[in-house]
Amino acid sequence: MQRIKPFLPLLGALLVAVARHLILIYSDSVPFTADEAVGALMARHILQGRHMTFFYGQAYMGSLFAYVAAAGFLIIGESVDGMRLWQIPMYLAIIISAWWLARLWFADKRVADITAWLLAVPTVLVNTYLVSKFGNYGEILLLGQLVLGLGYLVVFTDHGRRWWLWLLLGLCAGLGWWSLGMSGAYLLPVALLGLWKFRRENIPFYALAATGFFIGSWPWWAYNFQNDWAALHILGGLGRPEDRMDPFQRFLNFSLFGMSAVLGIRAPWLRVIYPLPISIAGVWFYLLAAVYAFRMKGLQSAGLREPARRLLGLFTLLFPLIFSISNFGINATGRYLLPLALPAALMVAVLILGLFNQKRIIGAAAMVFALALNIVPTWMSARSPERLTSQFGPAIRFTNDYDEELIEFLIANDLTRGYSNVWVVFPIAFQSGERVIYSPEFPYYPPIWDPTDNRYPAYVAAADGSDRVAWVTTNVPDWDESVRMWLEEEGLSYREHQIGPYHIFYDFPRALRPEEFGYGDGVTP
Repeated sequence: MQRIKPFLPLLGALLVAVARHLILIYSDSVPFTADEAVGALMARHILQGRHMTFFYGQAYMGSLFAYVAAAGFLIIGESVDGMRLWQIPMYLAIIISAWWLARLWFADKRVADITAWLLAVPTVLVNTYLVSKFGNYGEILLLGQLVLGLGYLVVFTDHGRRWWLWLLLGLCAGLGWWSLGMSGAYLLPVALLGLWKFRRENIPFYALAATGFFIGSWPWWAYNFQNDWAALHILGGLGRPEDRMDPFQRFLNFSLFGMSAVLGIRAPWLRVIYPLPISIAGVWFYLLAAVYAFRMKGLQSAGLREPARRLLGLFTLLFPLIFSISNFGINATGRYLLPLALPAALMVAVLILGLFNQKRIIGAAAMVFALALNIVPTWMSARSPERLTSQFGPAIRFTNDYDEELIEFLIANDLTRGYSNVWVVFPIAFQSGERVIYSPEFPYYPPIWDPTDNRYPAYVAAADGSDRVAWVTTNVPDWDESVRMWLEEEGLSYREHQIGPYHIFYDFPRALRPEEFGYGDGVTP
């Protein structure tokens, strides 16, 4: 029993994390969106023998998550819930790695236990992107935290003579780089501190780490050698003109939108904060935690070791800089700031520990308050009409309540091919077992259409090759009216049907292509 006792707080946190995850899955609190659906389709295609380096239609997010999901399909079965259940071990590993880091860095081991509980009941941002299998965000957190921990061990402790730790450090960093370039924020502080502590006799170990990095990131290099370094163009903001933004604007995105989501006072899909009582309480609580940690020597009281202070401080300071100079800074949802959940949790854990040392009841109350700051907004968001969505615009902020009815209607009326927007095409394709295949050649924010929505050319070919098609729109009545006017002006007969947020135009006299209406892959936007 004595051997188990130090792990009991961690075990309790893991059990709570599992319960939270299951509640959010089976209460349908997280909509199944196109980004998650593309990953699910990639996993299915992997099991069919098809392989890919990056997320369909992108050149910056590696396909590691799809291979992880494919393994889950083999074990649990091919379904949305099955894929999300497979996320549970991933998130538990994230909690365990954060707990391990805190035990490495702090003399007072209670910081690790409190951190584990704070991550077990996380913010809306973490729930939104890590309950679903939403790209490589879970993989990035796990690999990044391993990079920080392994980097600390080899640079600052006696473990620096263990060759396999250097190799493992490089492998984790390489896999992270392939998965998402933002993971460089974990590697950079480790590399800088490693250079600061440079020792000539460690050169063979540095070579091992570099070898591991290139092995882990080899898919990234192989793709870019053959594609004119496409990933670097995207990371540096050299891609589409509409994605370009100066570093100051990106820093504003980080400060105003990103951090408000990280701290849990704004839902990722809203541009406004939560009701004032929640937001004010959250801001003041985090300000108190920051003042205690940095001005009142809370980190020192909790026993933060000096090398760890350098590593954690450098990571936290470099992160907004990397965010602001890279193309990730154009995104205001906060999902690229998920790595900051760790330093935020550590800072709050230090405050709670300090209050607990003053008086246990105050520390316990602070812990309950911190958890409530995460639970209440999550509950409010999960019960809202849009639930825990990742979508900004109201036109695409809908749930999956009517997906099955839509699939049944399309199959029953021989409308298994056609055209819609990206947020309809991929969820419906996966849930129908790819019996219903549409091409994403219509805008979801009319009249703007993005050619990169055509993430999987095979779907475009399937729709274009069919002599019977339907058009499906979502929550855009003005655009629906413009479709009607065009059809009538062209003298084309049609029928309409509404299913929840989905509006279906069908029964055309011939197969109508989006290009005829001014959209699609045959039209230059």
